[in-house]
Amino acid sequence: MIHAVILRSPSKNGRLAGIKCPKMPNSYTLITAKDIPGVNEPDDFHIPILIDDLISYKGEPAGIISGPDLIKLENFAANCTVEVKDQIPDSVSGTEPEAFAKIIYNTNEQNESSNALLIASGSYTTGIQEHWYSETHGAIAQFTNGNLTLQTATQWPMNVKRSLARF
Repeated sequence: MIHAVILRSPSKNGRLAGIKCPKMPNSYTLITAKDIPGVNEPDDFHIPILIDDLISYKGEPAGIISGPDLIKLENFAANCTVEVKDQIPDSVSGTEPEAFAKIIYNTNEQNESSNALLIASGSYTTGIQEHWYSETHGAIAQFTNGNLTLQTATQWPMNVKRSLARF
């Protein structure tokens, strides 16, 4: 079995400058966007599978290392560095970045018929909220007699099928 570990961006913006990995035996491989044949995105979802230039969010997949021994693979991954250039700092001149969304609740008008035990009043700000994906983050692929069999739990089975069929 070949295992894989995803190398992710340490920054939420900038440009991918490269990935530095320790010397690995021939049975271990670093895969980057340039190694993906064809289009570097799923069939109908326009985001890159692996970063090829611009970084869009912290933790964005930049590369994949694969190999036969998971323990060794995780050690190699821990010693890899995803390098970023042209990064924009989170704050400029002491100002804080603006939140993605700002919601103001005004509770000055109290309803006398309300039986509420607690009334909250104030302004609240929240940043970007990420959807929690209930899917597994793994798959098993097997080549037999020139055919690829992929087993994965997904909410997008037809998307996975169409994306693989392009190759």
